[in-house]
Amino acid sequence: MGEDGMIVTQVELKPGQLAVEVIAIYSDIGVQKITYAIEGSAQPKGTQGEKYALIIGNKNYESPFWSDLVTPEADIQALDELLRNRFGFSTKLSTADGEQNLLLLDASKNEILSTLSLLRKTLQPEDSLVVYYAGHGQLIQDLAYWIPVEGTDEDYTWISAFDITQQLKRTASRHILLISDSCYAGALNRSGATTMEKLDMRNNALEKYAQRPSRMILASGGEEPVADGGGGHSVFANALLRALEEAADQTQGFTVHELFPSVRELTSGRSEQIPMYSPLRNSGHEGGALIFQSL
Repeated sequence: MGEDGMIVTQVELKPGQLAVEVIAIYSDIGVQKITYAIEGSAQPKGTQGEKYALIIGNKNYESPFWSDLVTPEADIQALDELLRNRFGFSTKLSTADGEQNLLLLDASKNEILSTLSLLRKTLQPEDSLVVYYAGHGQLIQDLAYWIPVEGTDEDYTWISAFDITQQLKRTASRHILLISDSCYAGALNRSGATTMEKLDMRNNALEKYAQRPSRMILASGGEEPVADGGGGHSVFANALLRALEEAADQTQGFTVHELFPSVRELTSGRSEQIPMYSPLRNSGHEGGALIFQSL
């Protein structure tokens, strides 16, 4: 108790709306109880690092082998705005050589790989990273590829899933979420047994999963070609943006595991696509989850 008669104490709050009871015992009037409704922070301990988003949209392809796409530019601009303004992600990376832009439109193979390499060398263990790609993809002999803007019909001009996974595996940040809205995106995670177990990630469990490293992939449509041109965005991007906005309006913190049913329903209800969400194979996933914290 201070000189002014005020009693101060610290109370650790769990995420979500809580009822905190204050009980005072008086010598003359007995016990008095007051209940306060308080919104606890959903930001778990150990996740106070920086949050970065590498957002790639390839729309105008140089080779006639690949048709131009309608929606990637609008998709990445909308996702950039949403992640920055609602969840505190940055699409710029400060380095010793200056500031690197992480919002890439019509990106080359060298630009994509060099940016992934820079993130690998710069990010710290407490940081989180979202990597989003919208553009053409291809599947050759069970290996998936992203097609850079200058890609031809030769696979050596593409970016393989192996190259992407190796960069992410060697990145120090605790949580990495790869989101791929491209043809045959699901093959980026081809593996015999990679289903995401059903977990209760609410409330005090958020902190538990925030402590464990995660390497997850959210892909737009398995190995089916991705629908392009729905409502100004791709069908998948529209579903992702809507689900993120609705979740941010309803709760302070959530995981993609909780978001995925909505994304899957919104996507498959308007197209033949069936999105998938699972650990990114051979990447160092240890059962954690990236938590989207609403501002």
